[in-house]
Amino acid sequence: MTAEEVGAYIRLLCHQWNKGGIPNDPERLSRMAGVMPGPSLGYASAKFRLCEDGVLRNDRMEAERAKQQQFRASQSEKGKKGADTRWKHGPGYAPAMPVPIPKHGSPSPSPSPNKDKDSEALEIYEAFPLKVGKPKALAAIRKAMEEVPASRLLELTKTFAASRPPGTPFTPHPTTWFNQRRFEDDPATWVPGDLGKTAPPKSSGEFCEGWMNKPASQMTDREALRYVQS
Repeated sequence: MTAEEVGAYIRLLCHQWNKGGIPNDPERLSRMAGVMPGPSLGYASAKFRLCEDGVLRNDRMEAERAKQQQFRASQSEKGKKGADTRWKHGPGYAPAMPVPIPKHGSPSPSPSPNKDKDSEALEIYEAFPLKVGKPKALAAIRKAMEEVPASRLLELTKTFAASRPPGTPFTPHPTTWFNQRRFEDDPATWVPGDLGKTAPPKSSGEFCEGWMNKPASQMTDREALRYVQS
């Protein structure tokens, strides 16, 4: 994919995430994607399926939305069960943990669970677009994996990498990105350039009166992003 196609695809995905779908209207899609009607827009919009309610959706994005909702519901249910147990037994209650007793003559020790965690962290690191400071980056990834499932963290990392084609300037170091939990940011802020900034200079002519009526070809990237978010 070209940089223009990646940018258009990411912008349309962001709009679907925020609004639940995108309209089946080439003119509006052009404004949302920030590109002129043509091959790039056609390539990006082809990744979205027309649903029964008349809007376009990316099936993979909706699957990720369902997984996230299921994870949140599961965590909430676990928290409620833990709270119920503590209230039932009174303050200071802590369940006894079973102590495994080693069996004599065991042919080999059980594999360390940290081995799988290390391989998952390494896979996430390899998916990040900038590979520097590997030891500290892996430590930051393992820390993030304590609260976010490795599969979800890998998916978010791949989405971020897709928005940063080779040669993109100002890509943060992986240690910084994971320690600051930037994977929880709005994906719209991952698009290269100064998209997402909401205070453009007054002399630039952006967001002047009637700017939403401009043709897509005359809108700046920031105007296009604000238009799809309105």
